[in-house]
Amino acid sequence: MEICYSNRKIEKIFCDYKEMQRKIGVEKTKAVKQIMDVFKAAETFSLIFKLCKWHPEQLEGYKKMTWALRVDASYRLLCELMDCEQAQDCRKVCVLGVADYHGGKYNWLIP
Repeated sequence: MEICYSNRKIEKIFCDYKEMQRKIGVEKTKAVKQIMDVFKAAETFSLIFKLCKWHPEQLEGYKKMTWALRVDASYRLLCELMDCEQAQDCRKVCVLGVADYHGGKYNWLIP
């Protein structure tokens, strides 16, 4: 799958796991790295559904298909699926960051 990032700051953090570890801690970084490794290895987003590990859920209220993948009990990796009609067929993902979006507001760890 092709991976892009919503801005350069996010790309810098996601390409340097030591920087990410300083920002969000070891355990969350390990979980994010696992998700990113699957993104890199997968042909389409359908592999995320098959693995059933990160409890993917589509977020409502966005113009594009935005999905949340569980990093831990509170935080999610948020990504936008690009250039596709159905999530299963998606071959391009835009990473938005890591956030706790519960309670109607976002508490961003990254950015």
